[in-house]
Amino acid sequence: MRDNIKEIVRIASRSFRFPEPVVEVGSFQVAGQEGYADLRGYFPNQRYIGCDMREGAGVDQLEDIEKGLSFEDGSVGAVVSCDTLEHVFDVFRFMEETNRVLMRGGYALHVSLMCHPIHNHPHDYWRFTPECFRRLLEKIGEPLILAQGAPNFPHTVIGIVRKGEPLPRTERERFMEAMDELSSQCDTMELDVPSHLKRSLLALGYHEEAYTRLLAGRHRDARESSKRAIRLCPLHLKSYVYWLFTFFPHSVYAAVRRVKKALWP
Repeated sequence: MRDNIKEIVRIASRSFRFPEPVVEVGSFQVAGQEGYADLRGYFPNQRYIGCDMREGAGVDQLEDIEKGLSFEDGSVGAVVSCDTLEHVFDVFRFMEETNRVLMRGGYALHVSLMCHPIHNHPHDYWRFTPECFRRLLEKIGEPLILAQGAPNFPHTVIGIVRKGEPLPRTERERFMEAMDELSSQCDTMELDVPSHLKRSLLALGYHEEAYTRLLAGRHRDARESSKRAIRLCPLHLKSYVYWLFTFFPHSVYAAVRRVKKALWP
């Protein structure tokens, strides 16, 4: 679970009226994320079923998506998966099962990644482009596909679709407006560090930590890691590193987004 993923789910739960029950596929909370990775608090007073192939924290019901879900056809109001698709080898079966169990007018919210280190929980198979998400979800309905990060190398891909019906216009606009604000606040970057600088930073042991946290959506932690690197870096690296991790990703990217929005609303 990543910080930005929790915010995406919060925004979606407030923007759309998800029917019950809400089924989370991949709800197992890995070591160190117990409680933190619990999403059911975003769906108060709704029946919420956490499913995973392993028993443990956050799991209400054992399900193996590649063997098929045990839910009846058209019996689920919403299917949610966050950083789960990359761990499912047969993603096409996942989409078929999502479509089968959703009731007409039910929602599917899938969030995964494109730029992220390998993380085996228990296995890591895929990385997704926005267009791949579109093709996966279009058999369910008319998907809305968004991405966070550098336009040509996003760290996070988001897809939301309503079975058999278009997303309600008002709810869609509310979601997109909130997501646009979230994206403008996120530190996003394409890592293109000169080889000599990369060697220097990696030798210090901080650059990889900061970048990994940045990809995980933990932007404040990334800046803290970069500041620790600055304190140890040779003087001629200080200004470059601080700019790389602190000012450029947020300030420049956010400014460009605002200009584009003003010119092409």
